[in-house]
Amino acid sequence: MAMFSDFLFGGDWNPEQWPQATWEHDVELLEQAHVNEATINVFSWALLEPREGEYDFRCSTRSSSCSTSTISR
Repeated sequence: MAMFSDFLFGGDWNPEQWPQATWEHDVELLEQAHVNEATINVFSWALLEPREGEYDFRCSTRSSSCSTSTISR
């Protein structure tokens, strides 16, 4: 039995390194390239944990929402 019904094709997407105004266009380009998997927020740990033990997932939530809503069209 196959683990996946489709071939997974993707890579890293680091939206926190670019203006938020470009994120939706980025995802549209990923769709055009038939990317169906992405690792996000790889380099954003300093944004996710600004102080030791204090977490802020707003950036992660915004980028996840953008990729999910655009890809789900």
